[in-house]
Amino acid sequence: MKMLLVFVLGTACAAARLETKDQMIAFLRAHPSRAYFSRLVRDGPYDVAMEVGVADGRFSEHFLIDAQPKTWYMVEPFPNKMLQARYPPSTSGRRAPRRQLEEMPTSWASRGIGTTSKLRFFKALSLDQSVLDAIAPESVDFIYLDGAHDYANVARELEPYYRMLRPGGILAGHDYCKYDERPLACRGCADVPACVKYTEYGVRHGKGDRRAANQWGVVRAVQEWLARHPELEVYHTIENFTRTSLAQDGMDYDLVITNTYNPSWYVFKPKSSVIAPMAKRARCDSTSRTAGAQKLVVLFSYNFGNFRGEISRYRKQTQKFSCAYDRFFFTDLVDVARPLADDGWILSKVSADDVPVEALPRVIIPRDVSDGWKLTKYFKFGHIPRALRSYEYTLHVDFSAFANNPNRYIVPEFAHLSRFLRLHKSTELVLWKHGQRSFAFQEWKATVGYRLEKVPNIRGFARSVGRRFGCAAVSKVPLFELGVFMRKNNNTPVLNHMFVNTFRTLIAYGLKRDQNVLPFAMMYHLNMTKGNWVLQCPKEAKLPNHERGMMGGCGAPVFPSVSTRSSNASHHGCGHLGLTP
Repeated sequence: MKMLLVFVLGTACAAARLETKDQMIAFLRAHPSRAYFSRLVRDGPYDVAMEVGVADGRFSEHFLIDAQPKTWYMVEPFPNKMLQARYPPSTSGRRAPRRQLEEMPTSWASRGIGTTSKLRFFKALSLDQSVLDAIAPESVDFIYLDGAHDYANVARELEPYYRMLRPGGILAGHDYCKYDERPLACRGCADVPACVKYTEYGVRHGKGDRRAANQWGVVRAVQEWLARHPELEVYHTIENFTRTSLAQDGMDYDLVITNTYNPSWYVFKPKSSVIAPMAKRARCDSTSRTAGAQKLVVLFSYNFGNFRGEISRYRKQTQKFSCAYDRFFFTDLVDVARPLADDGWILSKVSADDVPVEALPRVIIPRDVSDGWKLTKYFKFGHIPRALRSYEYTLHVDFSAFANNPNRYIVPEFAHLSRFLRLHKSTELVLWKHGQRSFAFQEWKATVGYRLEKVPNIRGFARSVGRRFGCAAVSKVPLFELGVFMRKNNNTPVLNHMFVNTFRTLIAYGLKRDQNVLPFAMMYHLNMTKGNWVLQCPKEAKLPNHERGMMGGCGAPVFPSVSTRSSNASHHGCGHLGLTP
């Protein structure tokens, strides 16, 4: 009967799959020891795991036996004799002298341990560039930090190893206990276990029968890092295991025990790409947003690859601005954009895979279209991100407006913009006049002159619109500043079609400047609809105007009246526009 009971207990915790964060948390609360991290790999969705600070290799051996991960990374700068015996490649193939291997464990290979796992060992410090460069971002499911247990090293390790972690993965570390220090303000940080006496294993190894050393340095480093990551919550183990309790679950006590019963901390990397902003420290003016305005306008911006270094050069906004708008920022470099979350932005991480194939032109003219370029055009014209659809309008602002702002884009004040929209409820698109040129063909020539567009690309597009609209009409198409514009989000089929066509045309012709294309998509669709659903405002209308409000002088843009099947263009294009040889 006892053997049957042990068998049942030993297989019980392996019976249920651990697929979700809630299931894993519940499991670790029922089994509050770092030994059970291995079960998150064995019974969960994780395949790739890592230990930083392998020491004598006992905990790695525990993982390889109990979890059998597909890939197991080990980082240890000073392999000792025990680790050399377990894993000879840890010393670059050199075994320790035989006289030192008495009573040493035999190698993992000889015992069939790790034979189903891909093992990779780094004889290096945790922050050596050779390690950081070798592990791709978001490629590891579980990382356990157990190297240098001091504030300086732990504080420096957290961010680079967090970047290696896949969304949904776990970053954990050893020695999460303190004496009498006060925890910091972060999610889950109030509950920090007290350090207790050394284990019998520690006493045998010369630690003495006394309280274990204070690990406040580790706790402080972790909690300061968490304060910069408000989306994360920290949890910890208790380490109340015994030899019997581990044996009942088929685990070897001698591979898990250390000098201390110090708990381990752990956090889950969110699967969601949205990162909430820090709570605003400044008190917002209650008049900055009128009742019911919260879902009227959202401010939207993006930057991919830290283009032109704009994310790095971000400047904090004024209190009034921060309080007025809900602000969303989309990027592939969330870690670089962290200061934006501290300043009230909601960050959302995206990748090149977020541009669906069906959104691209069926026949793409090959013009070296980069992933960052496709992302930029897709987020500007190709779709409305789901997070913005609960708002009536989106105020699009190129991110350069928040960096050095070389174009001097002016962001309209929220109160003025809200009043304007309530007076013009049928408006779907608000544009501002270009500050230097009046017509789109002038922008063509200027962008070619500044080498912002390739001459063959712009000529190809000019021939196409010339054949469709005629050269006389093409020369009269108005130009808009597209660093700032506002559009309605829902129930706008014609506007959506116009924007998607702009996106597809930019990609198909390899064009970079939006204002070279959008006016022609507008001319085509304005001839298909009626009403002042598009308004054009003078550039100075974005400046505060206490007498007339924000939008004085706005009206419908004037386009030439043409047929969409005009043929008054030569086969070679519109020569008088200065774009043909």
